Amino acid sequence: MLIQKARDQAVAACVERVRPLSTLLRRAALAASLALLLGATLSPVGGSNHLALAPWAARQLDPVNVVGNVVLFALPSAVLWCFGWSLRRTVAAGFVLSLAIELLQLTIPGRTTATADVLCNTLGAAVGWLAAASLGHRQEELSRDAA
Repeated sequence: MLIQKARDQAVAACVERVRPLSTLLRRAALAASLALLLGATLSPVGGSNHLALAPWAARQLDPVNVVGNVVLFALPSAVLWCFGWSLRRTVAAGFVLSLAIELLQLTIPGRTTATADVLCNTLGAAVGWLAAASLGHRQEELSRDAA
């Protein structure tokens, strides 16, 4: 019993030392994923701007475009799950950020402002959060089984 208590105290002390590092890593992951997202969506590409308001247009539903938009927003959304954000809050933030990006793209040479991008980006926010939640809960189960 005494050994168990000492072990529990040692684990608790270790967790307290690791927690600030964990927070720093989560913040760095969020910053890196947002930098990637903003760099990919707000960089000028040359040429004239386009406005695509019909999300069902064939050009906007290109699989590469859809998957790229989903993945770009899935990364920071997965990190937001690690910070304890709810699915609703994450999806709302994804929608607002996506809408802001699309509006900014109106002013950036060569960018296309598209409603399909907002839809795919918002879907990506949900997919990223759900994937992180699923993997996080699975890891907790594995940790419990190993103990």
